[in-house]
Amino acid sequence: MSVLRRVRDMTLATLNDRLEKSEDPVRVIDQFLWSTHQEIVQSEQLQRQYAAHTDNLYRQWKDAEHWMNKREEQALTALRAGEEHAAKLALQDKIAHEERAVRYRQLYEQSRQELQELEQLLQELRSEY
Repeated sequence: MSVLRRVRDMTLATLNDRLEKSEDPVRVIDQFLWSTHQEIVQSEQLQRQYAAHTDNLYRQWKDAEHWMNKREEQALTALRAGEEHAAKLALQDKIAHEERAVRYRQLYEQSRQELQELEQLLQELRSEY
């Protein structure tokens, strides 16, 4: 009989130990909500920074296009005035700005696409929260 009592006591002790170690469901939910909220806050901050970066790329792209067009006009004006050397310099500068505009446009489009993905992820986090 003492063996059965001993087995029962050990089983109860093990069960009590497992109950003590088990996590409180309310605490688990609170922890999940808190960590999700932290993720949302960090994602919003990242989204703002990325949006500013995307806007900056857009401005640089448009600025490069503006200078490309301006240099082209200057080259035409120089040719009309008979200044071939000035026209060549303006065309070289136009080509450099054109390459820069293409590069900034590609970076802007890539950044815009990644920003949209980030905004979608942020929306999913908000709906999950």
